[in-house]
Amino acid sequence: MRARNQNPEWVIGLRSSLRLTCGPSWRVINHRGKCKLDIRLASGKRKYKTLGISWDFAHARRIQESVEQIYSNVQKGLTIDEAIEAAGITNNPKVLDEVDPQILLNAFAKYETHYVKTLGYTQSNWNKEWGGLPHDKDSEITPKRVKPGGKTYKALVKVADAQSVDKLFEKLSSMYEPGSRARQMMVQNVANFLRWATSSKSNYLLDEKWEPFAKGNSGMWVGTKSGEEVQAKKQTVAIELDDAKELINSLDIDDKRNGKIAKRWKFLLEILTCYGLRPEEIRHLKIIDGKLWSTWVKRTAKGSTKKRLLQSFPPELADEWKIVERFKKNEPLPDISGGVGDAMSTYLNRNDVWKRLRKDFGVVSKSFRHGYSKRLHQVYGLTSYEAAGFLGHSVEVHESTYSDYWKAKEQESVVERAKRFAAMSAKK
Repeated sequence: MRARNQNPEWVIGLRSSLRLTCGPSWRVINHRGKCKLDIRLASGKRKYKTLGISWDFAHARRIQESVEQIYSNVQKGLTIDEAIEAAGITNNPKVLDEVDPQILLNAFAKYETHYVKTLGYTQSNWNKEWGGLPHDKDSEITPKRVKPGGKTYKALVKVADAQSVDKLFEKLSSMYEPGSRARQMMVQNVANFLRWATSSKSNYLLDEKWEPFAKGNSGMWVGTKSGEEVQAKKQTVAIELDDAKELINSLDIDDKRNGKIAKRWKFLLEILTCYGLRPEEIRHLKIIDGKLWSTWVKRTAKGSTKKRLLQSFPPELADEWKIVERFKKNEPLPDISGGVGDAMSTYLNRNDVWKRLRKDFGVVSKSFRHGYSKRLHQVYGLTSYEAAGFLGHSVEVHESTYSDYWKAKEQESVVERAKRFAAMSAKK
């Protein structure tokens, strides 16, 4: 058997999936172009059976299903030979009919209604990450899609004529670099859509033949990056407060032609700098009891975020820029129809200060949020637990995203707090 790192991605994914469903004692190997089942018995002896299934990527799903069926039959009390016979294994290809791609695309349109209206996903994010056909001009949906768009929809259109779910993911994964974030997200997005469409949640909108792999078993479709690519991935850069102020002051709000637009963007950048918001949160700000809150909610499989009271750091900066006072007076922000981060990058790409900061440091639209987090830890000495509350996410997310900022300072802070506590205890 070849070493793990010499095996094709589909073989690694197949074996990982079988290890989860059948246990480490059940393995599959290549024997003269056919799948060979290798089972370690309780006695320690091994039993080998060559199955009539070709050992190639196109038959990976059939190998997995066949072995899992054999395993299930054995668990019911059949001998291995009886279990194989009962599984009805064959290498004959199934007769496939032409598939109408509109079946999947129609189901996807209903998935949008479910996600946005039922689960409360923001329409602007859906339009960008998922998308679909243009909305009817008389529709009350905002913001409307005026043309076909969305990352997931564009990808689904290209694979919706696939004759099986395996062929669909084979075509989908081939559109992206192995192990890339784009490939991972697209495989997960389409799989989540198909799980919903083949479940009771959609009233079984699609036939069970479109049911995808189980959650956590996407490895064979996602692939892996090389070590060099993994090491090359960098964390988002934090923009320093002085640089943020220089950028904000560089916007020419007195320009006769574009001054009004510049003033709106200046207000937006001041808010992001003060409060460390996600760019999208600029749409979800509200005055409650005289204070500024973010009502933006992010829903994930692990739970949902909650609205939060915003706190400026430095604390005096919001007063200096009169953020709350200006917001109460409805000072206008930029009119953005798509993603805020993308619109922000497009606008700033014409700014000389921004161009220099991008060239020298690699700043992006989320750099304001990272700059805020960096200040919380390195200037004000907050713990990751305290900072996570101000940023509106869990401690786990905070520590994985901003580890470069919090670790050294927090460890020092823990020691100093322990010393102070011991000193206070000794005086009692």
